[in-house]
Amino acid sequence: MMSSNFFIIFICMFLLALHLSWGYKPVIEAFPSNIVRKRDSVTIRCSSQYQGILRLNIKRDSSFVDAKTEEQEYNFFVPNVEKDTDCTCIQVYNNIWSDYSDVLTLKVIDPKKPKISAAHVQDDIEDTKVLITCSAPDPPEQCRVKRFFLYSGKVEIRDLSANGSSRQVTFECSNLTAKYRCSYVLEVKEKSHHLITSPLSNTVTPTKHKDEEEKGSSDYDFLIPIVATVCVILILILAVILGIYFKRKNKPSPQKMKNSEYPQGEHAKANTEATYSTIDETKLRPPPDVEENIEDTTVDDDNDGITYARLNSANLKPKNTQSYTPADTGLYAEVKKSKPM
Repeated sequence: MMSSNFFIIFICMFLLALHLSWGYKPVIEAFPSNIVRKRDSVTIRCSSQYQGILRLNIKRDSSFVDAKTEEQEYNFFVPNVEKDTDCTCIQVYNNIWSDYSDVLTLKVIDPKKPKISAAHVQDDIEDTKVLITCSAPDPPEQCRVKRFFLYSGKVEIRDLSANGSSRQVTFECSNLTAKYRCSYVLEVKEKSHHLITSPLSNTVTPTKHKDEEEKGSSDYDFLIPIVATVCVILILILAVILGIYFKRKNKPSPQKMKNSEYPQGEHAKANTEATYSTIDETKLRPPPDVEENIEDTTVDDDNDGITYARLNSANLKPKNTQSYTPADTGLYAEVKKSKPM
């Protein structure tokens, strides 16, 4: 009985040694998928049928990572994947190294932003709505476009599934003042549960149709010459007003004596004195109203060329018979003069 048990153990050890001599290799997988968005992280799982130390080799930078304990399965976390990378696994069991696993290639993709546009529409009840169109670029060959999302600001408000191979959807919205953005989701063909979201599109605000814009602009075209004419007239009027203002401003004004320069009150009376002046009476009288009566006389040649005239003395008297005898030959006037302050 003991010999039979020993024989069975011997056969098992022999088969194990034979298997190890032929070599074995671990299994390598990537989660959620070997398709990785640029700068994202990925988990690589190495597994084996034996309990041993697993090692992950990364050919991207010729580095490797060892598991901390002896395991049949170990998950290695690889952060910030920026380019395509090949990875393999190897295990050491009883100081015997296994063969390398199959090569796992991490395929890095970089989804582009979608394009977005907006347009107005009117239904039968004349309610204006806006149509938001979101278009995705051509996806990588390992992926397909699955869904589209619409955002108002940073809030997701709508989502639509892609129609077959179509890469474009249209959202119908009623808010005409919101700022819309959209994104799309790529689905990995080999693993449908792995979804990769694209970056957000540019912002778009709904605008009017070109027909409405042209119609609105043509309705007010006739006002342009009218407004221009009114503006020119107002400018001319303003120029005339400014010219008159500056002309009057630059004209010299007569100097006026200030009120403080006039003598006032008792001080003015004390500084004044009477001044008398004699006025010639004859300069104040009008010339006498007399008639000139000059009689020419003939003179002989012996008078040395001198001509004589005879005046009528009666004509020198004034017509009025009233005699005027002045009481005084001088007139006096009183002038008050103030002394300088």
